[in-house]
Amino acid sequence: MLLKTLIPALMANTAAAHAHGHFHRQNVQSSSTIVPVPTPSTSPIPNKPQFGGVTPPSGTGVDYCGNRGDPYGSNILVIDEQFVPDFNFVTQMTLPADTDESWNVVVWNKCGTDGGINGFFGEWVQNFTIQPGETKYIAFDVDTQGGWGAAPGSSPILDNSGSCASTWGEFDFNNTENAGHSGFDVSAIQAQNAGLSVQGMSISAVGTDESSSITNSGVVNNAYTASEASNPSLGGHLDPGNVTLNCTLNYSG
Repeated sequence: MLLKTLIPALMANTAAAHAHGHFHRQNVQSSSTIVPVPTPSTSPIPNKPQFGGVTPPSGTGVDYCGNRGDPYGSNILVIDEQFVPDFNFVTQMTLPADTDESWNVVVWNKCGTDGGINGFFGEWVQNFTIQPGETKYIAFDVDTQGGWGAAPGSSPILDNSGSCASTWGEFDFNNTENAGHSGFDVSAIQAQNAGLSVQGMSISAVGTDESSSITNSGVVNNAYTASEASNPSLGGHLDPGNVTLNCTLNYSG
């Protein structure tokens, strides 16, 4: 089990455009007036986000902690679609258009700020809303491990200990301890252990046959449930190289 051994269970700033007024002279009853021509409004070009520093790894096996970003969390970025080709490890996350409401998504590093395996206890490095029919793009730096949880509404679902307790998507990008391999899986372990609802989620790796999913009705494909928590072989396993994951939330199959 690749992930379960690693995860428990834009360019430069554009110069501001200076709008120069263009004037049209008009004669009205022998007097002149100056009428400014409206300047078309333009949307600013977003800046390409940048990762922070890469932190050195620590631990081995299930205790392995890779890159957490310096400053903490700067190894995981929400990016504009136009920058997707500029990053080596990306997840394209979509909420189907027929979903009834917006969802909240939280993303965390496997290891928290203190170096313990506890990033999923509220140390979200990204926390955003995704609307029905919308796709969000998340970029990950080298040697990054962690997960995301998604649920209807405006806040994450937590269990009594404060851990994210919705369905998880788990990721491991360019793992240094594992010779640069990557992996991923969908996991309902935390939700089931808390006695809470399991949300459908599907993850697949672009250009491969690797996938992992759980539907809203509970159909499981190559994914983790509480009864399979100790299975070392589930999830997607990827050779070294660039990775693009497609993730569908509220997945019905």
